[in-house]
Parts: sequence; structure tokens; C-alpha cells
Amino acid sequence: MELRRTNNTRSLAEVSPILTDRIIRSDKLDSLTAADRDFLVSRGVCVVIDLREAKTRKSTVRQDRRFDYYAMPFDVGEWAVVKRQIGNSREIYRQMPIQYMYYVDQHGVMARIMRKILTSSNAVLVMCSHGKDRTGVVMSILEFLAGVTEDVIVSDYVASSVNLFAAHGTNSSLLFYEAKPEVFRRFLGLFRRKYGDAESYLRTIGLSDTEVRKLKQKVCR
Repeated sequence: MELRRTNNTRSLAEVSPILTDRIIRSDKLDSLTAADRDFLVSRGVCVVIDLREAKTRKSTVRQDRRFDYYAMPFDVGEWAVVKRQIGNSREIYRQMPIQYMYYVDQHGVMARIMRKILTSSNAVLVMCSHGKDRTGVVMSILEFLAGVTEDVIVSDYVASSVNLFAAHGTNSSLLFYEAKPEVFRRFLGLFRRKYGDAESYLRTIGLSDTEVRKLKQKVCR
């Protein structure tokens, strides 16, 4: 899926042929042209879920009445402070899976996100700043629910790194564009240890058996 003003936009169908093309992940959509917005509408995208906190939340789709825009931010905690304080990239990567679990453990936010995806009749686009971390966590749960392998889930995470570096270059100051496979494998291990599988997790955050079943049907083709 190609937009002129974004660098990391793709549907779940681009991850695996068993997944839907009506759930789309993206980095921030703050500078979309009218043509870009027309393109999204042509693809059936009328629902946008923004996972960013208020101070970084800007988007041209918010002013376009063709889109239903929902702010469903994760609390990022002290992550911004931690990133500034840690100078060692190895320590950053060690902390990332823990931060991802911090998002997963925000049950109320995640339940709202999942229910909005479930109940939307149109295609849904989920976004954050880079489309890698918060969005990546949400997408991984949907992929896990659909039954794709860990290798496929990890490769989708790594694809964000490829896309972001292609757009922004490999300057070392852009450390957080890098999506290391071992980071996400460790996160998935922590997730399984705490929650078991995606279905158990979704029930833990409050979705009913019927909602879990229908969400799985929506994620799969």
C-alpha cells in the first residue's frame, strides 16, 4: 500500500495470504495530501485508530469528515526518559520487550482497540509514530490470533525497520527505527509466559468468547 507522505503502511494481507487486507498498519499520517486521503478512501479505509499520546497526536485525517478518527493512546510511561538516559544500544534493545509488555498490560486500552476493529464495517487503519512499536504490538496479537507462525509475526516487525530506514537512512541517531528480530521474539516469549495465547489474552482483557471468535474471523480471509 503506497502513500506519498508515509513510509511504513501495509495491510495484514501483505504479511500472510491467510490475513485480511482490511486491517492496515501505518506510521503517522500527519502530512497526507488530499490525493493520499482519496487513496485511503478508495481502499475502503474510513476508520483510523491513533495510538499516540495527545502531545504528539496530529493528523490530516482528523479534519477529513470521510474518516472516523479515534484516539486510543497507550500510556508510554517513562519510556521517553529511559531512551534519553540509556546510551547503550544493547540496553535499549533489552528494555524494548519489557516496554512492549507494558502496552499489552494496558487491558482497557487494548480492549477498546480490539472492539473498535471488531465492530467497524469499513477497513481499519491503526497507527502510531513509526508504525513499529505500539502498532506492532497490536498487529502481533491479531496475527497470533489468526494462527500465523512466530517467524511470520517477527518478519512483519522487521519489515518496519526496512521501510523506515529506506525512507530515513541508517543514521545512528535513528536507533529506534531498527526492529531487531530477537527483540520481538523475546517479547512474544514474555507474552506467552504471562497470557498463554492470543485467545486467552483477549478473554483476560474482557472480550467474550463470541467477540474473540468474531475477531478471529475478521482478521482471517
